Amino acid sequence: FRRCRRLAKGNAHLFDFWLEGVALQDFYLDFLETAMARRLTREARRLDRRARTLMARTRGLFAQTYPAFSVEQEVMARYGYHLEYLGRVLAG
Repeated sequence: FRRCRRLAKGNAHLFDFWLEGVALQDFYLDFLETAMARRLTREARRLDRRARTLMARTRGLFAQTYPAFSVEQEVMARYGYHLEYLGRVLAG
């Protein structure tokens, strides 16, 4: 995708949305693997930091084309459950 973005003659920014989606799915997989291995308590802080980093990137990307309210809706749809869950684990 990164190579395609560099070579694209038009609408190269669309590849950024693909990359964001890949990063999101990778985070979901990491979260799920950690939960299934019963390591969430031990790795909650790492996952929380990762989610917040990804959220910032998603905000920046979506802010280019979405209204501000929609950006927050998209971010929370992607990360809200995980942040709430991790917050409970960290408060725990």
